[in-house]
Amino acid sequence: STFKTQPPCRHAGKNSYSGCAVLEGINLHARVRIMPEISVQHQCAALTDLVETETFGTPVGLLPMQTDSGFFEQGNMFAGTWECEPGTLELELELTEFCHLLEGHWRFTSHSGQVTEVRAGDSWIFPRGWHGTAQVIEKVRKAYFMILPDEG
Repeated sequence: STFKTQPPCRHAGKNSYSGCAVLEGINLHARVRIMPEISVQHQCAALTDLVETETFGTPVGLLPMQTDSGFFEQGNMFAGTWECEPGTLELELELTEFCHLLEGHWRFTSHSGQVTEVRAGDSWIFPRGWHGTAQVIEKVRKAYFMILPDEG
């Protein structure tokens, strides 16, 4: 938690802090918590400001073009919109990621052989430790929220 202590003030001739209160002659000093604000990325499906980004996995064959527009970063958490042209990536995920597919068609095949297909409108979780291939059949665009493991 982030706390901000208010600057010293003078109260009844004694050092105190703003936000203090007097209760029967006793100064009560308060810390004021800074409230975070909501982060919004409007109209993710229509964004035009995506920029080329590092690959999300190891390409199998030609590297498909990948673009991203992140809008939230706090500690080990990140959110944004990501897009990928058709192609196949080998994934070994050391993070947990929630995804919502805005457009396209994607096929995931885990190393255990389970096949999962997602299309526009579907949501899923990539669990930390998932290994397999991700085949982009039709260009995909997803909104994502990822949590990287804590360092240390």
